[in-house]
Amino acid sequence: MNAAHGTRSVESFHAPSIGTGLLPKARRRQPLRAAMDPLHAALVLLMIMSISRVHQQFAFIAVARPALVLVAFSLLYAFLNPRLLSENALFFTWPPRLLAGFAVIACLSVPFGISPGASGLFILQLYAPVLVFAALLVVAVRKAGDLYVLIWSFVIGGGVLAFFANFVFKLSVTNGQARLGDMYMYDANDAGLVLTISIPLTLLTLYVAGWKGKLLSLLFLYWEWIAIARTGSRGAFLGVIIVGLGLLLLADGISLLKRAGVLVGAAAVLVIAAPQGYWKQMQSITSPTEDYNWTAKDGRKQVAKRGLQYMLDYPMAGIGISNFPRAEGTISDKARNWTQSEAGIRWSAAHNSHVEAGAELGIPGLILWISMLVGGVVGPLRLRRRLPKAWRHGTQDQRFIYAATSYLPISMLGFIVTSTFVSFAYLDPVYVLLAFVAGLYACADEALKKRSTASARLPRRVGPRVFSGVA
Repeated sequence: MNAAHGTRSVESFHAPSIGTGLLPKARRRQPLRAAMDPLHAALVLLMIMSISRVHQQFAFIAVARPALVLVAFSLLYAFLNPRLLSENALFFTWPPRLLAGFAVIACLSVPFGISPGASGLFILQLYAPVLVFAALLVVAVRKAGDLYVLIWSFVIGGGVLAFFANFVFKLSVTNGQARLGDMYMYDANDAGLVLTISIPLTLLTLYVAGWKGKLLSLLFLYWEWIAIARTGSRGAFLGVIIVGLGLLLLADGISLLKRAGVLVGAAAVLVIAAPQGYWKQMQSITSPTEDYNWTAKDGRKQVAKRGLQYMLDYPMAGIGISNFPRAEGTISDKARNWTQSEAGIRWSAAHNSHVEAGAELGIPGLILWISMLVGGVVGPLRLRRRLPKAWRHGTQDQRFIYAATSYLPISMLGFIVTSTFVSFAYLDPVYVLLAFVAGLYACADEALKKRSTASARLPRRVGPRVFSGVA
């Protein structure tokens, strides 16, 4: 117990047992709701825009700088209304600590990198807003309903992105393969990552929502599977395979038959929706040495090897956040060996979030990065072992918390795989997932405390009826 705040970490909280069968049926099935105060409404809008990039589709929205306005409003409203904030997730869970450590290392990489100016500008313009958004999400979760509405906002953002991918963005044909082309900030591989990690969260809302929420979740899932096929992304294909395996092995509380049915339906949609050349492109995964990414100077293999060399050359602080393309064009072997008879040098991105973190932030940054990813999988699963099994069929809050300990790790597994093919070390999705994990700990702690209080009052409230029934 923390004397200053009167709270106890959920990892060490042991509450007395109480059966959900003693609760009235209406209370067990009471729908999950969250008060949509201005702070949470702003965060919901910010989440939808961050995930779907809907403001980039409509110029009149982008002109108003909605992300900046919403972040500023959220900070001001949170400052003026501290009662809406939860210190439990911020101070007593591990994700904010790792995120803070990673951010500190990112800042320390600036003066020691190959271009302090470029790194500093990237932090101020792009990375700092991501960190502020993640912090707001962490402190905004006080109870299960708060986390539920924030996860729904991610699901809606994924659904909107899937809608655009299916009905707005066009396919382009290259080397006999049709795949999504111009998608504003996202390219096809980026969209594949976002859609992959959105699928487990959409399955979570499908599991715990009412009938209207279930119908909307099913629609989003249908769009997302079609959109993944349209991306033509091999990384997304591997990601959804891992998500499917995670659903089979980790989704405790749902029958194996239902899990298998979801996967069969998803596979059928993927097969039917696959555009020209999709399966031929996916088959190339089994022959990696024949792919240009294996042999080309700017293929993923050679880029990754150079990235690891940058980390070894700058082991403590890396080459500086956001400096990977600059390193490719200035200090790499290909830059040093370049001659005027050759074509220009490609300032390539890392195309691998793990290599990106190690090269730009050094070995300490890579260690923290891996810790965040592994913790995002292992942490919720360990939490699930501490929750009562009866919560699988308990109140809506309990069912949601118990189910989230399965679906959040599955989503993180999807990110780990798909981020191996894109540069997402400093973009929103992984920070949002970790904020959800922190909120999950806070929700579980709160629910366990309520359970403990109810258990302590139970003999005085229902005891006489229980004993009179026995008599």
